[in-house]
Amino acid sequence: MTGHMSKFALLCQAARLLGQVLHHLSTDFTSEDDVWIQLDRTLQSMLAAALNIDCPDYDQITFVYSAIVALYTPWLSSDAVEEMDSPRSQRAKVILQQVTERINANLIERQCFLGRDPEDMSPWGLYFAYHICGAHMRSNSKAPHDLEVARRLREGFTDIDVRWNAAGVYLKLLEAQEAMNLEA
Repeated sequence: MTGHMSKFALLCQAARLLGQVLHHLSTDFTSEDDVWIQLDRTLQSMLAAALNIDCPDYDQITFVYSAIVALYTPWLSSDAVEEMDSPRSQRAKVILQQVTERINANLIERQCFLGRDPEDMSPWGLYFAYHICGAHMRSNSKAPHDLEVARRLREGFTDIDVRWNAAGVYLKLLEAQEAMNLEA
């Protein structure tokens, strides 16, 4: 019971951090460097700790990744960010690549979703996967493993839509973004 409670507490902490990131981004996120730096450090520390245990909690890890991706997404491409070659923008690109490599290792190489029942899948990763796909669409990356990660995530949306309707909504949003990119 104690192990379960600590996992639950860590999951709550990760969800709280995601909420703080989303709140920070809803304000004037370009001017509050101290808050951004503290959120980044906290998320990176929490991710390292979550990955460095014998039996990791994948919901907690997904929340942390969601918060990291949310924190960096505006710096990948946004009208609100004037200097896209700023150190923060460069770090955002590095973070996106690291997250993509982790997804590649888990989703494609280890096939962690292969054979999983959609009824047993958590919705926590949907936000995270949607933003990773969107970031790859905006970056126009032609790297084969980046394209494969985006393709597999989209397939995951189709599979998970059986259980979570939000997956189908995210898939439609990605298709709309793709159509807008083709017109531009």
